[in-house]
Amino acid sequence: MSLHCRNCGWSQDDFWDENYNPITYLERIYREDLLYKDLDEVFELERETLVGDVYMSKITRREFIAEQLERAARKVRRMLYRTEKELDEKNPLRVCPNCGKKALDID
Repeated sequence: MSLHCRNCGWSQDDFWDENYNPITYLERIYREDLLYKDLDEVFELERETLVGDVYMSKITRREFIAEQLERAARKVRRMLYRTEKELDEKNPLRVCPNCGKKALDID
């Protein structure tokens, strides 16, 4: 379930539990690559610039996994409410931390 603001578009990662969180997600997706595949293998990856242009980039499996770990770390740093219960306890009025409106919604 995703928490977002209907007013300004602020959002955070889906609520976490034992089955879904940045650590279990990465382990499930990249465990085989990390343990059994050539980390220095180069492959092409489609990237997008800030203005939406798409380009191809060469990257090693090692660097790709490291980028995914860094992305997960950003999610951990930005996560305000790990569970819906924590949201209800800390922010029962569902005030957006970005715009201050009572417009937080769960999908």
